Amino acid sequence: MDNNSEFINLYQKLEMYLNGKYPYAESPIKEYIHALEKSLSIKDVEASSVLDFLRTLRNNIVHRDVSSYVQVTDETLEFLKGIIDKFENPLYAESVMVDVKKVYYVYLSDNTLDVLDEIYKNSYDVLPVVNDLDQVIGVFSLEVILKSIYSKKMGIITKESTLNDFKDLIDLNDQQKVSFDFVSRKDPLEKVIDKFNKKNDKKVKMLFVTKNGLSKEPLLGIITPHDIIFKK
Repeated sequence: MDNNSEFINLYQKLEMYLNGKYPYAESPIKEYIHALEKSLSIKDVEASSVLDFLRTLRNNIVHRDVSSYVQVTDETLEFLKGIIDKFENPLYAESVMVDVKKVYYVYLSDNTLDVLDEIYKNSYDVLPVVNDLDQVIGVFSLEVILKSIYSKKMGIITKESTLNDFKDLIDLNDQQKVSFDFVSRKDPLEKVIDKFNKKNDKKVKMLFVTKNGLSKEPLLGIITPHDIIFKK
């Protein structure tokens, strides 16, 4: 089979997946290209332009019989195989998350000065706060410190101070500028991206990954937009 024929076969296979994904779309391929354009992943955005070109190429080969003038490259075939592989072997939340073993999370019993030192040294923005069951009960950040100062609830931070002093300010729903959410480790990557793209008053800062996406479950990992943008 020559490359042009294999290209048409691969394109038809992709169309089969897209017809299932977008059963009511006038043009499933255009719908998919549009979704790639909006993706947080740099590779997906780049792929959208290539796929749009290949859509035009396919139409010319099939409807205008330009095969004598066009030779599809091996690289083009590999590109299409890569797109198809995303449907046959989809990525999930656990595919892009930072495993909890690599996450710096804190407990209410942790020393405040020690935590602030880690925030400063590592430029941490937000830290998950967990309980003894490793369930996320809030987040700690410099914003929490500022809220404490503004509300005049913060006393002097001493060597003995712990994060428990801020327990009334760490609630996930009490953050002023950003929001947080939970996802299942088996949630499709597309659903994860939709969480970050969702239009609301607060931008989603971080997603917490648990077995079934429930807050009462132990933390398995975290996902930020950075993890998706630079996913392999």
